[in-house]
Formats: sequence, structure tokens, C-alpha cells
Amino acid sequence: MVLADSTCTSACALIWLGGKHRYLAPGGHLGFHATHADQGGRLIETGVGNAMVGHYLSQLNLPEKAVVFATIASPYELNWLNAENSAEAGIAFETAVASLPAPDRQRFDPARPLEKAHASPSAAGTDAPLTKSGGSVAPPVRRRPDPPEPSPELTKGATSGP
Repeated sequence: MVLADSTCTSACALIWLGGKHRYLAPGGHLGFHATHADQGGRLIETGVGNAMVGHYLSQLNLPEKAVVFATIASPYELNWLNAENSAEAGIAFETAVASLPAPDRQRFDPARPLEKAHASPSAAGTDAPLTKSGGSVAPPVRRRPDPPEPSPELTKGATSGP
């Protein structure tokens, strides 16, 4: 759901495409661009990344023109989806909240007490238990591991920059 005066771009836009109901409010902004890698501060389009996006969109039963729309803008540009170009892009969405189903009140009842949370090491990436804070369940903080040092054989003769 992209509300009025909200912006969703890049990976956010790809996640939005996977929604059961796609909602883009008038005044909401949804932008797509080609996948890229950072090479010395320059964003270089990646064919493999775009192929993966294409595969993902095909799994969502979106047409080829949706793949083109989602990947045609350079990494420095955005291709904005709106009501006027949605048919050409092959990406349908709703613009009226009334067209969306009401939330399941049983599942999202704010008056219902919280259940005790249990952490799963495989799901959270840590053995630390989940904690309750401010009336909600918060996951533990997870540190990103330090990248491995490159071996001397791999860096021998390597140059930096284009």
C-alpha cells in the first residue's frame, strides 16, 4: 500500500508488486529502476540482477512488459508507475481504499493481550530472546558479520577504479 504523499522505490516497489492487493493512492509515488552494483562509486547495471527481477515478476504472473517497465530506467533514474501508464506497464493496481478488503479484526485486535514471543535462532539469526517493549514485540538487534579479508592471491595485480 502506497498512500498519498508517500514514496516507494527500488526494492520497496518490487515488494509492493508481490502484494495480494496492490494499492497506489492518488498522490503516492512508486518508482522502478534497473538493478545495479556499485563499482568504485559508479552504479553499473547488472544483467543477472535484472534477470532475477524478471524471474520474480514472472512468478507473480506479470507480463513481459512489466519486466521491461521495472528494469528499463538506469540506476540513476526512476520509472514512475501511475494510473495513466499502468496498462502500458502491465501492472494493475487499485486506487480506492474501499476496493481493498477490510483487515481481519480477530487477527489485529489491539485490545487482545500480547502472546509471549519465542525466538527461533534460524528465523532471527541469533539466540537472544525477543523482548516486549512499549506494548509491542521487538526482535533482537543483529550485527552484520564483518566481511572476510581477501586472500593475497585474489588481490595481487588488482587495480581500483574504472
